[in-house]
Amino acid sequence: MSMSHIKQKIESNDFVVTYDTNDYDVVEEINGIDKTRAFRELIGKLQRAGAEITIYYNGRIISLEFLDNWLNSMDEIKKEVENDIDREVYEC
Repeated sequence: MSMSHIKQKIESNDFVVTYDTNDYDVVEEINGIDKTRAFRELIGKLQRAGAEITIYYNGRIISLEFLDNWLNSMDEIKKEVENDIDREVYEC
């Protein structure tokens, strides 16, 4: 996206960056690409550059702390599922 397009979106109070938290791509998973973490890193870079960030989740504004807690919860669930799968494989 060009800088002029970004500026236009900001001036019209439109979203500059969006990310679908339910988006899943098996190829990215296999290749170890974590778009969710990359999105979180982008938010951090924007903040360090002085950008004012508003995060919407399911149509409501959430805090950065909420987002971080949600991401950590998703990581924990992923690990639990992987452990459950491993345990089931070894029990067979």
